[in-house]
Amino acid sequence: MDLAAIGGLALAVLLVIGAIVVEGGGDFGTLAGYVPTSGPVAAAYMLVVGGTMAATTVTSPLEGAIGMPKAILKALMPGHHEAPVDLALLFVRLSEKARREGLLSLEEEEAAIHNEFMKKGMRQVVDGTDPEVIRQILEIDIQEMERRHNIPQTFLTQAGGFAPTFGIIGTVSSLIAVLAHLDPSAGQEVLAQSISAAFIATFLGLATANLIFLPLAEKMKENTHHEVAMRNMMVEGILAVQAGDNPRLVFEKLEGFIIPAQREAARQRSESGPAGQQAA
Repeated sequence: MDLAAIGGLALAVLLVIGAIVVEGGGDFGTLAGYVPTSGPVAAAYMLVVGGTMAATTVTSPLEGAIGMPKAILKALMPGHHEAPVDLALLFVRLSEKARREGLLSLEEEEAAIHNEFMKKGMRQVVDGTDPEVIRQILEIDIQEMERRHNIPQTFLTQAGGFAPTFGIIGTVSSLIAVLAHLDPSAGQEVLAQSISAAFIATFLGLATANLIFLPLAEKMKENTHHEVAMRNMMVEGILAVQAGDNPRLVFEKLEGFIIPAQREAARQRSESGPAGQQAA
């Protein structure tokens, strides 16, 4: 579970709700005006939410809309991410084993590798596949992963662009209706309530875009960037092991993927031998 993403979204929503309550004089009853119980407010939700989804579906593949719930769940609960330090130490250990016992001995390590992408590459190494062919196979895999991930990201980004526009459309249409049925005898209070309800659509469009659609899209992009970086690291590690590079050289090739603050500690662990690497 990504606590930063979930906590950030929750905090943003709470701050907006808090601002509404404070501006309403501390009266929580102010929130009732944002609930789709009355006709104008319900129409605002229908237009902004429904219109945004409909317009976005027009511009995106159907699989983007169908797979959206799963993509959002994965963004908030991405599961285990490989750490660069752990990967570097794992490849150092594999290089030592390959140099000592031969590449065929790496077949015994398959059970200890949980990443399917890395397993795929190591199988190619054990099978004796040409290094360039291995690189091509793995790079195609990375490109296709980026393409798949880009579908829900684009869907949410486009939704974030459409939502404010539909909010404005909703507000304008509501104001037109208010002015068309204006009753001077109804008094200023009724007119003020009608205008207030009309602006719910603008609020809803801006809120959904900036609290839901765009933050989730950026979170998905960040997750994808991390996964691409880790897979590129795996490609370099796999090819270094296949080439028979010594463990020190393998670590130096992969060191660039590790943030500077962790490099020295990771180097010391790599030089401490199998015990330090197993601790990863």
